[in-house]
Amino acid sequence: MGSVTRWMAAIAVAGTLLSIPVFAEQAQDTRDQTRRKLGQLLDGLGPKVNMTFRQHKETEWTYVGVLSSRLIYADRMEVYLLVTDQDEIRFQVFPIYKEKYINLDKVKDTGGLMRRMLGANLQGFFYWGADRQNDIFAGYTITLESGFPAEAIDVVLKSVLNLDKLVGEFRQFIEGGSVESASSSHLGGKRRSCNDEFISALGAQGICQTIPHGGRIEGWRMEADAVPWTAA
Repeated sequence: MGSVTRWMAAIAVAGTLLSIPVFAEQAQDTRDQTRRKLGQLLDGLGPKVNMTFRQHKETEWTYVGVLSSRLIYADRMEVYLLVTDQDEIRFQVFPIYKEKYINLDKVKDTGGLMRRMLGANLQGFFYWGADRQNDIFAGYTITLESGFPAEAIDVVLKSVLNLDKLVGEFRQFIEGGSVESASSSHLGGKRRSCNDEFISALGAQGICQTIPHGGRIEGWRMEADAVPWTAA
């Protein structure tokens, strides 16, 4: 009787072990399906929101895009969408100001900028944070319990343009002084990162597809390095 019990226990353990890769494979398939759906959606939505998206060359789970048209204060917005293994799609939008990321360690008034970021978290559905390099971004997360959120993704991408107003408010903390002096120093020169010839050649209506800068790989960052900033 003891041997039968041990034999049945061995079968139960073996069955448990065999089921582990099956569950892992099922979860991976779900993530793969979400990634494919997201890519197809972005192909269609991109022109409607004046962005061009492509898959990140370093990670298959991330799509990257750039908004550079209809902006007043930012040179462009770098938009990252990550399909996580937790049934989420995470957005991170990095504003580029004077051809640089806005870095907490390099602005004139770090405390003032951080306080304004916290205040902005109460004004819209984007939250503001900083990655491990202390470059600031606006973030948002969509969960997938109710299926693929095509309409929600559309709304979030259309709202990226509204972040430009906050970049305008951030200028006084970035450069010091009043908003007016920061405005004159920024808008007095050439604002866009793409010249007219480059835009015309692309036929992209002011959308820069690949913009090297700051020593990063083709201007794109790894989303996995980004973590939200919170007050101590």
